Amino acid sequence: MNTRSTFSCAITVSSLEKFQELGVSLGRLIPSSFVIGLNGELGSGKTTLVRSLCQGLECSSLEFVTSPTFVLMQEYQGRCTVHHLDVYRLESESQFLDFGGDELFQGGNVVLIEWADKIKKCLPASRMDIFLEVLVQEERRIHISLLGDLGCSRVLADLVRLVESL
Repeated sequence: MNTRSTFSCAITVSSLEKFQELGVSLGRLIPSSFVIGLNGELGSGKTTLVRSLCQGLECSSLEFVTSPTFVLMQEYQGRCTVHHLDVYRLESESQFLDFGGDELFQGGNVVLIEWADKIKKCLPASRMDIFLEVLVQEERRIHISLLGDLGCSRVLADLVRLVESL
């Protein structure tokens, strides 16, 4: 599995509004058939970021975008199908495979995975990883890495433009 980083950056936002704006902007540039792994401490904003990404992906009924900790997965419809997983409660990567989670990586879906490090060996080599770091109160540092051979240079170019505009 090739997990080399093709691009990485860290963005600091000072408020919830800026954090949400970043999520919406990222969501707008995500193509279908894309995987994002989200990691960070409890309460760092993973589900808030997913809700903002879904807004950028044109999902309806954003009030229903909640953490699927107990149900494992939620599905939303936007400009493509979005699968939102929270694998916090999984005890092993084999549980993820038994659930059929790896099948979600095929077929033109966007897959957003909270606590993705718990299933790191199951993730596709080409993906975006986001780590959320709480600084103070609403201030967050968002570490973004594009991994592997994404084969979607448009995402890289759009991400670079987005970072430069902040």
